[in-house]
Amino acid sequence: MPFLRHILRHRSVDLTHFVPVYAGHEQIGWTKRDFAKLLGQFDFAWVYTDDRLTVNQGLDGFDRISQVIHDVFLEISAQGHYPLLPDYSAMGGDDWLPVGQERWTDPLFRVHRFYSTCLGIRRENIVLHGYEDEHIWLAVRGREVEDHVGLYDLIASGCITMGQTIKHALLHEAEEECGLPDDAMKHVKSGAELYLMYHNSNGFILDEIYHVFDLETKNLFTPSVIKKSEVDHFEKLSVIEVIELLKKTERVKPQMAFMLIDFLIRYGHLKSDMSDYAHIVKELTTPYSVAA
Repeated sequence: MPFLRHILRHRSVDLTHFVPVYAGHEQIGWTKRDFAKLLGQFDFAWVYTDDRLTVNQGLDGFDRISQVIHDVFLEISAQGHYPLLPDYSAMGGDDWLPVGQERWTDPLFRVHRFYSTCLGIRRENIVLHGYEDEHIWLAVRGREVEDHVGLYDLIASGCITMGQTIKHALLHEAEEECGLPDDAMKHVKSGAELYLMYHNSNGFILDEIYHVFDLETKNLFTPSVIKKSEVDHFEKLSVIEVIELLKKTERVKPQMAFMLIDFLIRYGHLKSDMSDYAHIVKELTTPYSVAA
């Protein structure tokens, strides 16, 4: 698969059958028009018009708005319009995302990560590259992860949830997914900030920011499996092997292919004489968004 295709499939959305989602005067995401009509039937929570879906302004207060919106999603799942909310307790608990205004300090409400995609709400994530010399550590996804079972992943990745800072999320995910000890965190370097916007398998929009970190693991740390259900094992692949994986297979989790291409460019493993190099760099370094 050409490198550019890995990038462009995460930088493109079709809004033909979508409407913007608002809380007050602030746009918080996008949803399918048909799904907006469905939510609009619950008029105590949502108001649907031809051009937008809006949180009912009669709702007041963080807790009240959050509870009512979550109850509507549970009802929609119970009616068979959307999959049932999985039991996340075995995977460390429920994940809630802040929505609206200053999302990390004064959000309007919270929404469960499982349902956030229905509204196209921007999600912030962390990812961690582990590397040494001309090799890159990759995880092979476990049998009980939500998607992309058996594909290659980075050594740690995850969504920044309610109440977490970027640093706290990185600490949590790195400890939980690859056993990174606290004293190794001082060696982690900030790498990039990448913007992805694309349709998931259900056709909804994923709007994501990835805060990317790098860690040279040589003589410092070897990734270890903490939860077999999430990570089956780790492999240390040569840069050449990783490039071949990206060029010729679909064995890397799609979003992580995006991350790996950025890593390979930043560390000089992909050169400027490569086909589409300038286009790839432009796409990697330009924030992506669509206007209502």
